[in-house]
Amino acid sequence: MTSKNPALQKFAQIVFKTALYSALVNVLLFISLQQLGVIHAAIFMQADPTHPLVAVILSSVLPTLVGGIFCWLLVKYLKNGLTIFSVSVMLLGFLSFAAPFSLPGIPIGMALALNLMHVVVMYNMLFFYRRAVKKTVVFGL
Repeated sequence: MTSKNPALQKFAQIVFKTALYSALVNVLLFISLQQLGVIHAAIFMQADPTHPLVAVILSSVLPTLVGGIFCWLLVKYLKNGLTIFSVSVMLLGFLSFAAPFSLPGIPIGMALALNLMHVVVMYNMLFFYRRAVKKTVVFGL
C-alpha cells in the first residue's frame, strides 16, 4: 500500500488491525458464550440463514471500518473532531443495545451477551482510534 499521505496509511493500518481484533475477540466471546449455553445459534438462524460466526465477524468488522473513516474525517476537518467522534460512538453504541432485543424469541441473557459484543466494538474503536490520534504522529498535529 503506497500512499502520498503517510498519516492516512498509518491510520488505515490501525483501523484494519482494530477491525481484526474486534472480530477475533467477538468470535472467541461468541464461541465461549455458546459453549456455556448463553447464546443459541438457532435464534441467529431465524434472522440470518448464514453461519452465525459470519454475522459476528461482519457485525464486528463493518462498524469498525466505518468508524475509522468517520474518525479520520472528523479529526482531519474539525477542531473538536476526536470529541465528536467519541460522543458519536458512545451514542450509536448505546442505541445499538436495542438491536439484540428485536430478535424474535431471544432470551434476556442472550441479548445481554450480544450487547457485550457491541461493547467490545465500541471500546476497541474508542481505545485504538483515540490513542492513534493522541499520538500526534498519525495526524501530524
